Amino acid sequence: FFSTGDSRMPGNLGLFDMAEALKFIHTNAESFGGDPSRITVWGHSAGSAAVGQLILSPVTR
Repeated sequence: FFSTGDSRMPGNLGLFDMAEALKFIHTNAESFGGDPSRITVWGHSAGSAAVGQLILSPVTR
């Protein structure tokens, strides 16, 4: 994920974008007939690695 290698752009912005998307889905799930307590994330190849990182991240707990 994009990083300049310093504190101005430390990286993992893609993961933070995915975390924000999950927060949006959790907040708005009921509006489109979903259950916010039953959100499923999945991926294939690099997507599955991203899912694993999201599962382990304190940002998405």
